[in-house]
Amino acid sequence: MKVSIVIPAYNEESRIGQTLYEFDSFLKQKKNEQFDYELLVVINGTTDNTESVVQQAQKTSDAIRYIVTP
Repeated sequence: MKVSIVIPAYNEESRIGQTLYEFDSFLKQKKNEQFDYELLVVINGTTDNTESVVQQAQKTSDAIRYIVTP
């Protein structure tokens, strides 16, 4: 089974990195052969560096993905 956690993000530069780290750390502990997960960040019209922070977080975990919407 795969679980997708969708995280909407608008100007979350100061919080999104820690949020992704905590979700990823928790879910890694719970992961087993019957459970897989992804963290999908939906960046929507942000005017800060949210996308850059998510890109940095993505380098630390294969489970982190993101899309940007206008």
